[in-house]
Amino acid sequence: MAATLGAGDRLYWLHDLRAWNPAQNLHMRFSPGGVSVRRGDGVARIALTRLGREGALVSAQPAAPEVHLNRAVYDRGGVPEWYANGPLGLEQGFDLIQRPAGGAGSVQLEQSFAGNLRAREDGPRVAVSDGATRLRYGGLIATDARGWTIVARAIRCGSIRSCNRPS
Repeated sequence: MAATLGAGDRLYWLHDLRAWNPAQNLHMRFSPGGVSVRRGDGVARIALTRLGREGALVSAQPAAPEVHLNRAVYDRGGVPEWYANGPLGLEQGFDLIQRPAGGAGSVQLEQSFAGNLRAREDGPRVAVSDGATRLRYGGLIATDARGWTIVARAIRCGSIRSCNRPS
């Protein structure tokens, strides 16, 4: 959704690996190390670290982002990771071109979250805040090659720094 809405509006386009989101007041910076999202004094850095099958994760291949209009794409060798800036926020996606090796376990993508904001599980999403600045990471949707919706879920905050489970 963000990709479509933001592609037609130059305000959401990336320039020199940077973008601004006027609707959400987000400032983004894309680098080979991941994406940094800033709102006010709060900063969250997101990076894909490992991917594959449960019990057989491998390190994500390093990649420099390629930019087209409001999108940044990291070619991770068979797993393009993309970000699209638009009025609804920054949308992140992964396209698995082929089945990951490692058997029949579930497909897993592991990311690290860093910065001065604290992350915690909040139902089906992750809330990232410092009290004054609040961001939300959620809306997980997965489809297969036929376009059918498949079960997907965020499981644990293990790769999120300073992650606290609600009591």
